[in-house]
Amino acid sequence: MQRNRYTRVAPIDLDQVRNAVDLFGDIWIGAVRHVMPRIQDDDTAYLAEFAGEMSTAVKDRDVVGFGIALRATATGFARIEGNASRAVVIDRLGPQIRRFSQQAKDAFDWDVVGAFVVSLREAILERDASKTRAVLVAFFDDALPAIIDRAEEQDLTPSDAPE
Repeated sequence: MQRNRYTRVAPIDLDQVRNAVDLFGDIWIGAVRHVMPRIQDDDTAYLAEFAGEMSTAVKDRDVVGFGIALRATATGFARIEGNASRAVVIDRLGPQIRRFSQQAKDAFDWDVVGAFVVSLREAILERDASKTRAVLVAFFDDALPAIIDRAEEQDLTPSDAPE
């Protein structure tokens, strides 16, 4: 940063983004494993609301809104589980993933993301732990890495940007 001249924004390290996405998925899937066997009606309604927010963001092609709802859903699982540590880690991963998402919004495959949201909502409402985990594994192992790869190929993560 140079006073009264410019601000240099640190480049996005895609390897760190990949690691953050992997950790986010692992934490969320762990919460699912603990929550689904004892999930209650009010819990499924609570989580389905977040899925509704994700659906709205997908329809609007709103990367920021989708990210907020995605993290809220993952945090919702951690809260139902009663595991504050999971919620804290998800919160700490948020800024790095959010920064990447905002820069790489043109790399999103909204059809794939939309199908994920529909499948996740169905799995939650069915209270199906295996299906919920499978939906999350596919999203974190296939869909999100593909977005990162497309952003890298399209060079959608500029190293310098005006602030």
